[in-house]
Amino acid sequence: SNQMITLNPQPAGGGFSAAGKLRSLASTNALTIKGSSAMLASMQGFNLAATNRFLKLYNKVSTPVPGTDTPIAIITLPPNQSFKVDIPAMGWRFPLGLGIAITGGISDSDVTAIGADEVVVNWVYA
Repeated sequence: SNQMITLNPQPAGGGFSAAGKLRSLASTNALTIKGSSAMLASMQGFNLAATNRFLKLYNKVSTPVPGTDTPIAIITLPPNQSFKVDIPAMGWRFPLGLGIAITGGISDSDVTAIGADEVVVNWVYA
């Protein structure tokens, strides 16, 4: 299973109230962050691999299926450096749910697994 930790640093009464992280496994790292309507506030991390990795975001209630489901966004994670996803100040809305995957190829249908501990992604959402 993916190594995800979710924190709830504030009451869920408003604002962005949850945070989490994923440390990559040797897989496509498909993961549901929230299985219902979500608002993504921030997403950042680092790629320790020597080549690009591709963070794919899905608007989906259930866990994304890389190679079958179509991501709504693909973010290139350059090798050996940190990254920050450009998200508007009001957040990025995912009406159905928020899921991610990280693959070795850029295409929507790519299923190339990445290595364990190559990529870490941190996020804040509501």
